[in-house]
This record gives sequence, structure tokens and C-alpha cells, in this order.
Amino acid sequence: MKIHKNKIWESVLMYSGAVLILILVLWNIKDLKIIHVLNDEYGYWASAAFFAGKDWSEVTANSNYYSYGYSLLLSIFMRLFDSPEMMVKGAVVLNGIFLAAAYFLTVYCGKKLFPREKNYWIYIMAFVITSYSNNIVQSQICWPENLLYLLFWVIVALFITLYEKTSAWKIVLLALCNVYMYMVHQRSLAVVAASVIFIIVLAVVKKIQLRHILLFAGIFICLFGVHSVIKQMVISGLFQNSALIAINDYSGQLDKLKDIFTSLDGFARAVAGFFGKVFYVGAATLGVGALGLYQCVKGGIILAGKRKEEQGLTNTIGLFVGLSAIFALGINTIFMVNGTRIDCVIYGRYTDYVIGPVLLMGFLYIFSKRAKIAEMAGGFAGVLICGVIAAVRISFLPGNQFNIITNIGVSLFYRDGQDGVLSTVRLLIFLTVVFVGILFIVWIGQKKVLSLKRWVMAGCLVFWISTILPMFQLLTSTHESLYGVSSLTRVIQNYSDGEVTIDYVTDKNSWDSREIEYIQFLLPDAKIHYESVENLQNKTNGENWIIFNTEDIFSLSENMSIVSQWGNLLLCVSSDSSISERLEQAGCVTESLDGGYNLLNSGRMASQNRDMAREDQWISNGEEGYLIYGPYMTLGAGSYVLEVELSAIPGENSGDEAVNFSVDVSRQGSEIARKDGEIQSGENINIQIPFDLGEKTENMEFRVHISSRNFVEIAELVLRKL
Repeated sequence: MKIHKNKIWESVLMYSGAVLILILVLWNIKDLKIIHVLNDEYGYWASAAFFAGKDWSEVTANSNYYSYGYSLLLSIFMRLFDSPEMMVKGAVVLNGIFLAAAYFLTVYCGKKLFPREKNYWIYIMAFVITSYSNNIVQSQICWPENLLYLLFWVIVALFITLYEKTSAWKIVLLALCNVYMYMVHQRSLAVVAASVIFIIVLAVVKKIQLRHILLFAGIFICLFGVHSVIKQMVISGLFQNSALIAINDYSGQLDKLKDIFTSLDGFARAVAGFFGKVFYVGAATLGVGALGLYQCVKGGIILAGKRKEEQGLTNTIGLFVGLSAIFALGINTIFMVNGTRIDCVIYGRYTDYVIGPVLLMGFLYIFSKRAKIAEMAGGFAGVLICGVIAAVRISFLPGNQFNIITNIGVSLFYRDGQDGVLSTVRLLIFLTVVFVGILFIVWIGQKKVLSLKRWVMAGCLVFWISTILPMFQLLTSTHESLYGVSSLTRVIQNYSDGEVTIDYVTDKNSWDSREIEYIQFLLPDAKIHYESVENLQNKTNGENWIIFNTEDIFSLSENMSIVSQWGNLLLCVSSDSSISERLEQAGCVTESLDGGYNLLNSGRMASQNRDMAREDQWISNGEEGYLIYGPYMTLGAGSYVLEVELSAIPGENSGDEAVNFSVDVSRQGSEIARKDGEIQSGENINIQIPFDLGEKTENMEFRVHISSRNFVEIAELVLRKL
């Protein structure tokens, strides 16, 4: 009876782990409404649209190539839901299911590799491993990180079962999983190569026969042929820019390989990059991942020896996990060897999909009675040395740009714009303290004073949750900000009559004009065409919606009316179109540049001292500062005038004291025109600041500064071209 109750509680504990994983994944789901990682998320949804029968070809022709394996699943949501927001939420739920399934596979593999360990410790360890910070945060994004993570666990589990008992169906599943994983993302070539080598190793140790190798090869080749056909079909239907295709395809890596092996500088960058990525594995896992790599290498060396009694399951599977991790680190290094951002040195995302079994091996080593303090200290020292090498490499980079989403595991220490060397030094100091603490706990734990498992796993879980929570806050604010683009798409949906066609006018390159991908995603059935200003002016019907994303806003033709704006995107219509008539009948206000460009409505201005309680007005809050500044726009050569109307709010300013103000026009941070003045309480004043530009100028800024203890409203801020 007691045994039966224990099994019930064990089952409750095991399934509770999966439920908690899903709760972590879905915790933030209500705030996830739109794609935000461009071009990546768009690329996967574009292939999904292709499989769902939608035409996104013209926009996608200006995007990088992305594999289609994950997109096959996303296409289901495109068919199920009309709402793009529900499509995003569906993808997040799917990612959560992937992680929950990976948790159960971690339990299975843990039981096989820890045969004498109590089940409840296996369940806790599986939960901790699956809760790894990158796993949870990446589940909030519509890309295949969690699917790759699950597929690697499936392959590891299949190799474990194959080691125990050979079966043809396991061989078939191995080939299928390897090819599908490759369909999902080509960087999984690391796992494919490791699988091929490991199949041969299993034959050498006489766990499988020659016929099994031939079966694997036959199935693999057939499925790879199917993949090649589908890949070419997707590329020809969507990704038509050969230069952009090469970025994520093998052709784009050939020059990098040539540089690595023919140039001393290229080789040095690659070596430093490899050590930087090993540093990430150690730092993001508080050293457990580094010890896992050590355990895998050690197992491979033992496996190569002649002592058959030590060639057991743990060392054999460790060899496969180690090969996969090393190959993944190598591919990661090649992809990022020319990167100039800080994150490219330690880039974690391209390695994190194999981290689960590596962590399992790390815990296996730490909890082993044969764990040696000297070996662990050596492994930790290796992580710190890799960190020093990474810091040296970072010191040669031209700036402090850091893409946080690619290095979730160390995101507590790095931020975009921060000094990368100092961030690395802070992380090294933190890790030194942690590593000394782990060594002390292991030393004490081996003397049966404390529970080693409890402290090490609790420390990892606390660190990972501490990383996840601020990332959730960042994702929430990012989605809230980006979802503002729906103000354009809602207008298009509400005032379109039948099929939606959009002319996209831009004079920027594909990277700087990629905001159109938000529009295509939010309007999945819309037809979007790229047009030049000249071709647009020659069109006779003018019945399409028009979105401008131009360097110079005053390049809009005279018969265009601005309906709405978000960031750099201007939603316009032809003044004599039927769309314009429908908008007029509905009472929608449109603007023509004949009356100038209304900066207050541009959505691109910021403030230091705006009263946010009066969000529809630009009124100061009594503090000194710039009431308005921005929009850092580009203007063509010509003569301009900035018109400003200020009003000192009666009853809110201190007595008869005049309000001091200044209005200035700046070019790339340098002031080129300015007016200072005073305004009395209750007074309105109009200011005009003319200025000339001899050539196209970027980062144009317009600012209004207000003195303290005064309350002023900007009633008008209009830029006109003369």
C-alpha cells in the first residue's frame, strides 16, 4: 500500500514538472501580439503563408532565406485563425508543448543515465534543465528554437534505446528525425554529422549491424532528396534574392571558411569566437554545461580505450552529445566569425538547442561519487580563461552593439550600448564567486553535511528565473510598442472594399525598409507591391493603399494624403481615389503635405518633461527640459521653415513670471538655427525658424525647451518645405 502511494506521489510530481513548464511559457502570453524579430520571425511565417496558399512573395523576396520545417507547423495556425494575434499565441502554445515533451524525454534519459537515483530527484533535475532561461524566453518568439531542442532530445533518447536493443523502426525514426531537424534549420547539420559518426561507432562496438547502417543511409538519402525538392520549391516561390538567400545558406559561409583558413586574422577571430561561445555555455549554466562538455569528452576518451567494462551507456551517449555540442560550437563560430556586434563573440542561440543533454551530463558528473574537486576546478578555470579571451576579442570590436535575444543566458550582464569588456569582467567576477561556492558545496556535500543536489540545482533555477523575468518585461514592452503598427492595418481593414492591395514605396535598402514585414504579417491576405515614386506618379487608377517609407518625406507627390503614421511608415491614399472618398464619408481626417508635415502627429517625437496624464496634448509638467524633441528624420536639399505655436497655460504658471523657452533646429547633433524668448501666462505665441540644407541630411532634430516651474502647451509644430 505504501509503495502504491509513493508511486502516485511520484506521478504527481512528474506531471507537475510539465505543468510548471507550461505555466512558465504561457505566463506572458496575453502580452504577445505580433512578430518582433525581423527578419527571422517573418521568414518562418512567410514560408507558412506559402504552405497555406497565401502570396507574400514580393515582400519575402527582400528577406533572408529561412528553413521551412517549423513553418509547416505554423501553416496550421494560418489556416485555423484569421487573427494574426491568435497565430502568434498559437505558436507560443506550440513551443510550450515542445518544451513539455522535452521535459518528459529528459526524465526518460535521466532515469537511464542515473539508474540508481531516486525518481523524484530525476523529476526535479528534468524540470531545472528544461527551465533553462533560453528555453523559456525563446518560447515567446515564433522561431524553431524549442522544436530543435525537442528534436535533439528525441535523437538522444532513440540512441539510448538503440544502445539497449537494436530495432529497424528505431533506425528509421533516427533517419526521419535527423532529416526533419535539418529541414527545421540547417545549423542542425551539427547533430546530423554527429549522428552519422555515432551510427558507425555503434557498429564498431557491435550494438548494430551493417544492415542497420544501410537502412539508415537509404532512408536518410531518400528523405534528404524530398527535402531538397521542397526547399527549392520554397526558395523559387518566395526567396528570390540570391544575395539574401546566401546569408543563411551554405553559399554564404564559403567566404568565411576561406578567410578562416587562409588568413591569420580570420583564424584568430575564429579561435577567439570559439572560446567565446564555450564561455557562454559555461557562464549561462553556472559551470554545469562546461562540466557536461568535460564529461562528454572524458567519456569519448574512455570509449576509445580498450577497457570494455567502462564502455557503458553513459560514456557512449556522452560521446554523441559531446560531438553534437562541439560541432554546434564550430558551426556557430563560422556563422558569426565576421560579426561586429558584442553578442557575435559569445553568440549563444546557435548552440543552446543542444544544451539539454549537455546539462544532464554536467549534473551526472557533479553528483557522481567519483567527481574530483581538482577536475571541477580545472573545468571552471577553463571557463574563466575562455571569458578572458572573449573580453580581449570584444575590445577590438568597433562599438557596443549587443543583441540581447541571441544571448539570453547572460542577458543579466550585457545590454545594448554598454561597454562589452566591462560587462564581461563583471560576469567573470560573478562566475568566480559562483564557482568557488560550487566547489565548496561539492566538498561539503561529499562529506554528507549538505545536500549537494539541492543546492546546485536550486542555484541554477534561481539564476535562470532571475534571467527570465526581466526578459519577459522587455518582451512585453517591445510587443506593446510594435503593436502600434496595427493602427495602420486597422484603417486598411476598416476602409477597404474587397481585396487589399498595397503599394510600398521606399528608397531604402531591404534591411532598413523591413518594417513592411509587420504589415504583411498583420494583413496576411493583402497583396503588397514594391513601387518607386516615379512609377506611382504614372499610375492612372490610384486605387491602392500606399505606404511610404522614404528617406525624404517631402518626396511624396502632391496628390497624396496622409491617413495615418507609425514610425517611418506613412499610410497614404491618392486624393482622388475611391478610398479617399470612403475615408471622407466616414469623417476620417487626412493630411496633405501642402499644409506641411505635422510633427505632433508623427508618432516619432519624444519628451523629457511632458505631462503624461494629458496624453492627447503636449503640455509640460513643470520641470525644466525639452518638452519635445525628434524625429531624427532625413530631409532633402532645400529651404524649410519650422512653425511652432506655444501657449502658456493660465492659472498654472507661477504669478506673472514669464516662461523662458528656446526652439532650435539641429543637424546630426549640431545646432543650425535657434530662437529664444519669453511667454507670459495666458499668452499664445507663434515662432517661425527658417533654415536651408545644401544637401540631403540625416538625423534632423527639432526641439522645444521649457524652463522649470512653468506649464506650456505646444499647440502646433509643423515643418514646411518652401
